[in-house]
Amino acid sequence: MWTRISAGAAFTAVLLIVQGVPTHAGGAANHASVLSFSGPVELPGVTLGGGSYIFELARPRRAPDVVTVTSVNRSAVYYIGFTREVERPRGQSHPVVLSEAAPGAVPQVLAWYPEGETFGLRFVYKAR
Repeated sequence: MWTRISAGAAFTAVLLIVQGVPTHAGGAANHASVLSFSGPVELPGVTLGGGSYIFELARPRRAPDVVTVTSVNRSAVYYIGFTREVERPRGQSHPVVLSEAAPGAVPQVLAWYPEGETFGLRFVYKAR
């Protein structure tokens, strides 16, 4: 069961370290990236605590819009969901775009841009 974790402190810029790393055979094909966050971030339906996670396409050829987020050792799956493909904005060098968050609020991961790609994947959130 997924639960929401409330954040006790404000984090406005939580993405600190990013590495595009193939995590297994075929890593480049699934666009796997290891992303590290210094504080909590939100994906649709789940809040990730600060730490490192693997973001990747679940099945690039059959479902290129499904993204999975797992622990670095792949022992836990935190997110599986549909996304929408978006073009990488010119000059966008960061692998993720976060929403602005009020003090004490957790920012949302709006989009993930696999390293070296001209496209990104926008996460689909329910309207509040």
